[in-house]
Amino acid sequence: MQLNFRLQDTGSNYTKVNMNKYSSQISLTFYFINTFLLFPLLLSQFYGTADEMYTSCEPFNCGNFVNITYPFWNYNTQPSYCGHPKFMLDCQDGSLTMEIKYQKFHILRIDQASQILRIAREDIWDFISGDIELCPKHYTNVDIDFHFFNYTSNNKMYIMLYECGPLPDSYYSPSNQDNFEVTSCDIEGKIQIIYIVSSAKLTDFSVMKCKNSITVPGKTNSLKNNSGVAKSVLDDGFEVRWNGVGDDTCHNCIKHGGRCGYKRAENAVMCLSKDPKGKWNWKMKLTAGNKFNSLYISSFSRCTSYTQYNYLYFLFFMKGVISSVLATLVILASIYIYRRRSNNSHVESYIQSPSISLQPSKRISKSKNFGVEHFVFEDLDVATEYFSIDNRLGDGGSAEVFYGKLLDGRQVAVKRLFEYSINKEKQFLNEVEILARVVHPNLVLLYGCTSLISREAMIVYEYVSNGSLYDHLHGNKATSEKLPWNIRMRIAVETADALNYLHASNIVHRDIKSSNILLNAECHVKVADFGLSRIFPIDKSRVLTTPKGTSGYLDPEYNKTQELTYKSDVFSFGVVLIELITCLRAYDISRKKEDVVLYEMAMNKFQNQTLTDIMDHTLDFNSDSKENQMINGVAELAFRCLQISSHMRPTMEDVLQNLVNIQGVNEIQPEAASSSNPDGEIKLVNNASSSTKQKNASV
Repeated sequence: MQLNFRLQDTGSNYTKVNMNKYSSQISLTFYFINTFLLFPLLLSQFYGTADEMYTSCEPFNCGNFVNITYPFWNYNTQPSYCGHPKFMLDCQDGSLTMEIKYQKFHILRIDQASQILRIAREDIWDFISGDIELCPKHYTNVDIDFHFFNYTSNNKMYIMLYECGPLPDSYYSPSNQDNFEVTSCDIEGKIQIIYIVSSAKLTDFSVMKCKNSITVPGKTNSLKNNSGVAKSVLDDGFEVRWNGVGDDTCHNCIKHGGRCGYKRAENAVMCLSKDPKGKWNWKMKLTAGNKFNSLYISSFSRCTSYTQYNYLYFLFFMKGVISSVLATLVILASIYIYRRRSNNSHVESYIQSPSISLQPSKRISKSKNFGVEHFVFEDLDVATEYFSIDNRLGDGGSAEVFYGKLLDGRQVAVKRLFEYSINKEKQFLNEVEILARVVHPNLVLLYGCTSLISREAMIVYEYVSNGSLYDHLHGNKATSEKLPWNIRMRIAVETADALNYLHASNIVHRDIKSSNILLNAECHVKVADFGLSRIFPIDKSRVLTTPKGTSGYLDPEYNKTQELTYKSDVFSFGVVLIELITCLRAYDISRKKEDVVLYEMAMNKFQNQTLTDIMDHTLDFNSDSKENQMINGVAELAFRCLQISSHMRPTMEDVLQNLVNIQGVNEIQPEAASSSNPDGEIKLVNNASSSTKQKNASV
């Protein structure tokens, strides 16, 4: 039973005040009655539901794989609560596949005791025929999710080199044959020569200037020419160890005869267990609704069954439940009396907005969410097709992003937090506040968010259809053709323009990286993800704060001194510039130890004047062409941005002006080369002078 009151504008504020004054009293009374009258019914309903949950999460088989359990779950036969969302398996014709960071892998072995998987890339390894396809459709590296997986010591990184120049005859000497293998594949009737090289020896083969490469983990076998290493490495796959999925909790559950599942709403393991005698233990969680608009049973879960002490445990458990309920009633009564006395002051704010419903998802003032549109969970649930895995665009350490289509036709990206915490709430509010106050063509547009008292915290953005810069350079959108230089140059200019605008608005992004630079269908930039961003006081140029960011992009001076400055964004942007001219990842453990961090490797190359060794060989940097001049100009600018001392780095305004000068004023559109400030003024930067014009913008 639920009572909903909607205030109507009757012209009498006195009537509204009194209705609001006593509505909470009536609602609270009815909710107490509902809770205790409906409790047996809810209990019996959940008894059946939990029984179905326990049964549906039983271990499953697929081909030669038997007794597969949590964290895995079978997409075809089991509900999603039977396993962790990152461990969904697809069983087809006795073959198991799994998706990790948008790449599909065949499962070759599962060892649940040691938590080790042996997997092989689906686009390279053919399960049915057992053949190895050495020329996949896309030249993309293996990329595992390090939040949940780690390589084991039984792996070694190999590089497959494609479209290479001739290999000097000296490399075929007997002393060098253990360092590589030569093989081939057939592409539409044409033979493609492939060199398979240990990652430790990759630099020795730079003389061939190969256009494409793939990094593939494999067994630790040493390379021996003509020994069939290609099949050995790829056919046997590689090993990863999983973690971070509530292993200790699950082991304790299994120890007492339970089965593990995963409660996504709480981002936690849940334990389902049936007593051999048919008796059940229950764990009940009572939650008082926000603002005391509701008192409801928020969750039940089966407790682990301890057969020997079941009856005594039940008595102690019921005493605890009764004590907890009585204590809750006393606390609620005390708060209720206090609220009743101070109710008039709360009512006044609602008198000013008589159209606001008393439904929890609507009862928050716009000022609390910075004047943006509010969405209710149910609408976003429908828009994303109930947060279907097919609509998932990506995820990070704290949230998933889903594609959705609203009833009004707008295509949106919905950011959904994994779990609630005080820090996550602060990050949520911070992102909404910043995006609500900025407007720029190269910043992602905020549509709105759920209210703070909604069942889940979600932010709704415009949908940017063409993935991220990371996808195009390193991920599932990377192709042999790569992004042409003129597009890369425009991406650099537009990203710099957006950052210059943020800095002029006293905002430091703090997490600039290629995966946060989104691209629309025309490859125009939309900078995203403001969860870590900071608004600086007007009179401050540095703030003392705990270092946060992404490995490979984090300003080393900020990481050491804990002083965040505008120049921290400049450093991160310098790393992005290096990515644009090399197509190498900012952080890649498959490289040699001293080259894992891209900016460190690039700075060493700068100093040794060997930067061309790591430049993207699809670019025209070996001639006197204009493209070559632009690439060199961007490389020199990146070198300035990556100085360890922030005082030696240029400002973002200087970076933008340099990029515009490199690109050439006559080749760009004014809106791409303009630098907007928060007062609505646009400065058109060129080599000789600056002009200004007015632009209407609401910030």
